[in-house]
Amino acid sequence: MNIDMKFWWRFFGVGIGAAVLMLAGAAQAQASTTTPGISAMTAAETERTHQLCERAASRWERISEVPEKLLQAISMTESGRWSATHKRVRAWPWTVTSGGPGTYFPNKAAAMREVRRLQAKGVQNIDVGCMQVNMQYHGQHFRSVEDAMDPDINAAYAAKFLISLRENTGSWGEAAGHYHSFTPERTMYYRGKVEKFWASLNGQPNPGLARRMAPEPEKTPSTFTIAPIDRARTAALNARFKTLKTAARQLRDDLDPDVKRARQMEAWRNARGRSEQLQHLLTLRQAELQARRERELTEFTKDDREESFAEARRRQLADWRAHRAAN
Repeated sequence: MNIDMKFWWRFFGVGIGAAVLMLAGAAQAQASTTTPGISAMTAAETERTHQLCERAASRWERISEVPEKLLQAISMTESGRWSATHKRVRAWPWTVTSGGPGTYFPNKAAAMREVRRLQAKGVQNIDVGCMQVNMQYHGQHFRSVEDAMDPDINAAYAAKFLISLRENTGSWGEAAGHYHSFTPERTMYYRGKVEKFWASLNGQPNPGLARRMAPEPEKTPSTFTIAPIDRARTAALNARFKTLKTAARQLRDDLDPDVKRARQMEAWRNARGRSEQLQHLLTLRQAELQARRERELTEFTKDDREESFAEARRRQLADWRAHRAAN
């Protein structure tokens, strides 16, 4: 799957195109290399390895609602190798590609050693796994290269990416072609390969699959008449609904012992609060009166206090004299 940056510049505009991620790599039209370790594998081991991609693709077709066998057809296009036993191309999970033909390895450990070797040389454009996910443009979506090469994780991400392409293009056929490139000639060539593999998997002629992959026809919107709104009736119904809702809530609260108890507690708190408020106001008033008395006392001058004392003494003396004269 190659990157066509010119398309992305046109599609998303200047400044956004460089950030768009595409699955990149070589399609299996190119000759690939088989490492010696594969020839040493038994027929049972080879069969189990082939099935890793096929089962993962089938699982994520069901989960993601990608058309049946479409992911498998893409995996055959991306990482397919010839199976002498079955006389057909089958996807291989331990495939690594970097700027040329892919290389098949007997196991994940051997494939990972090749990835590490390429990375040590500074190579970033590396495709891995059943669906040949490119690490340069999609590596950030995985915790590690080991995860990206896992058949199930690899197929899950490819399904997600294919669905996003389907949403942008409007058809599964266009999405399958754009999985590899947005350059028109590359898109058509790659799409043709996918359609052939899809046809072989479904046992159908290619034209039939092409029709299935064509854009879905636009639906003609049905015509209908909108009835006028009776606003008076609507308002009356809304008012009645509110009344019934309020009555139902009140009845529920009256019958609910917990609500009743909560209301009693609230009333008690309110009453207690009012009593405490009154007591607080009374205390403040008494304090104000006491402060005023103290201010009045301190405002008396010394002469005032002496005059008040003399008047008191005169009154006492007058009272004593009157009492004595009477006796």
